[in-house]
Amino acid sequence: MSTDTPFTRENLNTYLKELAKEFKKLNGKKMPAEIVLIGGAAILANYGFREATYDIDAIVLASSAMKEAINHVGDKLGLPNGWLNTDFKKTNSFSDKLLEISVYYKTFSNIITVRTVAAEYLIAMKLMSGRQYKYDLSDVAGILWEHQKNGNPISRDAIDKAIITLYGEAAILPDVSQKTIGDAFTSGDYEKAYREIREGEKQAKDILLDFDKAHPGELKGENINAILERAKRNGKRKYTHVIWDWNGTLLDDVELGFSTINALLKKRHLCPLEDIDAYRDIFGFPVIDYYRRAGFDFSAEPFEVAATEYIELYHSDNSRFRLFGGVPEILASIKEMGLRQAILSASEKNNLLSQVGLFGIEQYFDDIIGICDIYAGSKTDAGQKYIAQSGTDRSKTVMFGDTVHDHETAKALGVDCILIANGHQNRQKLLGCGVRVLDGIDGVLAELNK
Repeated sequence: MSTDTPFTRENLNTYLKELAKEFKKLNGKKMPAEIVLIGGAAILANYGFREATYDIDAIVLASSAMKEAINHVGDKLGLPNGWLNTDFKKTNSFSDKLLEISVYYKTFSNIITVRTVAAEYLIAMKLMSGRQYKYDLSDVAGILWEHQKNGNPISRDAIDKAIITLYGEAAILPDVSQKTIGDAFTSGDYEKAYREIREGEKQAKDILLDFDKAHPGELKGENINAILERAKRNGKRKYTHVIWDWNGTLLDDVELGFSTINALLKKRHLCPLEDIDAYRDIFGFPVIDYYRRAGFDFSAEPFEVAATEYIELYHSDNSRFRLFGGVPEILASIKEMGLRQAILSASEKNNLLSQVGLFGIEQYFDDIIGICDIYAGSKTDAGQKYIAQSGTDRSKTVMFGDTVHDHETAKALGVDCILIANGHQNRQKLLGCGVRVLDGIDGVLAELNK
């Protein structure tokens, strides 16, 4: 059990003394008790490199009055329930051999005998636990360091024997523990190892706190190591955040856009666009200018009339919407990599959410950002607001899009841009932006793994 109350070497004995007094009062003098301090408490009792622990794990051999005594002391001294507990028995570092190999520490009030665990066995337990976000691995280096300073070094053979004693011949340590102990003995500089591992543990804890904040409820004991490993890999990657354009990048709606604009042109007895190439050649933002290039005369009717008619026709049949091939799998892979993803679109927000919802891919995105009207002017303002509010690291963010406007938006946001040439504008226009241009979305993962 972990609490927010720090237990130090100084107050540990005070709490144990108070516990002994309370236990004697409740239980009498005839039935003594025994407590074996484990983990952080054992470290505090025997070494000076740890300032505090937030866990008092122990083996408790006592009458039922001990539980009541623990609660009374907690209430008296303002400690949380279970401030001294046996929860560690549920972990993989527990062994039924611990009582047998424990060593005497102190006796309190002639009623409670307290024992701890000897150095090589503490190391064995910490290695078996191997939690990168706790003190497990730095404790290993710290114990080796103090014994080295005191002229009583611990051998690798002693540790290996302790592992076998506690966990048997077939015991298998976590990979990170095997690497830690191997590297420590190879270098022999235990002080340096302690400081480097401790810093890594602090970083790991911060990573998990950030993950829990970004993905509430998803942090589980069984996925912690995978989350930390992804974070390490991401630290070596160029990008940790992906911003997606929607129409023409994830949503394959080029033909639909072409047929819809032609329907509006024909209704007005205007010349329709000849083919997709002609459509891609004139498409752009703001769309009012694109409409003019297509032949609309806004002195004869307001732009808003044509734009509203376009949206109504475009959204009239959801069965026509489709994603580019492989999009769900690519989004899932990026999420598995631990990268954050967002959609930034010039589509009206509610229409955008409705479209994304058709494909069941919402779970891959941390944010979905649209604009407040249907006139597809610019998404730059919405993007700048998003960057400011989300605290996104611009230097580690890339935007994928299919238009010159996506490049303009990325430039305004101060993020990198990679364009994809099978959307609403042709490759020639995109190459004019001076950024990398992919043939299709299937090239995205390779870019993100660089």
